[in-house]
Amino acid sequence: MSKSKENDSVRRRNIQKPSINIFKLLSLILILVFIYLIPTVIKKLIIIKSIDCHSQIGDCPEELTNYFSYLLKSDYKYAKSQIEKFLDNNFTVKDYLVQYQIPSTVRIDLVVKTPKFAIKSGNYFYLIADDFQILSIADTSSLPSLILSGAQFKPGEYLDKENVFALEILNKVSVLFEVVEAKKQKEGLTITLKNTLIIYFPLRGDADALIGALRLIYSRLNEENKGIRMENIREIDLRYKNPVLR
Repeated sequence: MSKSKENDSVRRRNIQKPSINIFKLLSLILILVFIYLIPTVIKKLIIIKSIDCHSQIGDCPEELTNYFSYLLKSDYKYAKSQIEKFLDNNFTVKDYLVQYQIPSTVRIDLVVKTPKFAIKSGNYFYLIADDFQILSIADTSSLPSLILSGAQFKPGEYLDKENVFALEILNKVSVLFEVVEAKKQKEGLTITLKNTLIIYFPLRGDADALIGALRLIYSRLNEENKGIRMENIREIDLRYKNPVLR
């Protein structure tokens, strides 16, 4: 073996691989773990003394505010998880945001479902959202109400197609005229206006087409050059292919 090759071999043996500093590695791991855990630790150290709840219509519904009161004096992490769990399972809540406010307050902002329709059965009103879900049961209501004898619904239920159709018709008629009473029966939907005119609708079909037909009839009956006038008509029946005037 040549002398130059012997020297190269000696150099390779003398070169040592850099050793891993185990203490630096452990320190780095501990720092990363601390950074990851510190938000959780801080949340558990914060004790909640007040819960501030708001919705798009003002304060939160009273039943929600009362429910959250048991979380006072809990740590923020627990309170937040319980609030989110409850809101996730509450069908009256469309969306929400839960935030911490210094020094010890939880702020809740809700988007809640609000009643748009009502069904009256006996002495009670079923309040209904715009997606036709039953929200609650009340003793009174100022909403356009459909009278439906013997109806029984539970909060959280959705209406069937026939009742949805009847409410859509009632809502559209209420925009055009002052409704005194709306009643759904087997033979159809009966709506009585303030001027005592009674309108009969079917329980299925094209709601917009039916309302369009009603508007056209109403307009023509108020034309001065026509023989039949609105004051001569007591009923408009739209349950047939050709409307019937009585």
